[in-house]
Amino acid sequence: PHPALLDELATFAAATPDAFNAQEATNLLWAFATLGRRHGPLFEALSASAARRMGDFTPQGLSQTLWACAKCGVRKNELLLAAASAAAPQLSRYDAQSVATLAWSFASLDTEHGPLLRAVCAEAVSRPADFDAASASQLLWALSRLRDGVSPLAVRAMAA
Repeated sequence: PHPALLDELATFAAATPDAFNAQEATNLLWAFATLGRRHGPLFEALSASAARRMGDFTPQGLSQTLWACAKCGVRKNELLLAAASAAAPQLSRYDAQSVATLAWSFASLDTEHGPLLRAVCAEAVSRPADFDAASASQLLWALSRLRDGVSPLAVRAMAA
């Protein structure tokens, strides 16, 4: 990667976070996280912008945005609360990988959110066959790290 180019892009994006639509913001955060580049101002600005625009994010976009923040150790309570509130009532629309990624992100950031975790567990119990080995193991790891709202039935459904 070209560090100077990435820094220039991050500086521009941090100064104009609302210029990026939800998909563009997700892609940018995902790219920086995948490259292992934690640019504080970029994550701060795009996280704050995402928290204000949760309704614009697809299920995959929301889960990947949180994944990028978690991967870089960026814990923004405003973003986490907005994401949990947006996702919990709509988890049936999420594919299994997005459900698991969402739970993994909260667990990685040591963030408990009972209503979200109860909704995640309900999805695991209601459609265990949707979770492949990777998403099931990711969800099991998350459930092993969290307490508030964890259902033994969900653990059994994923372990089966």
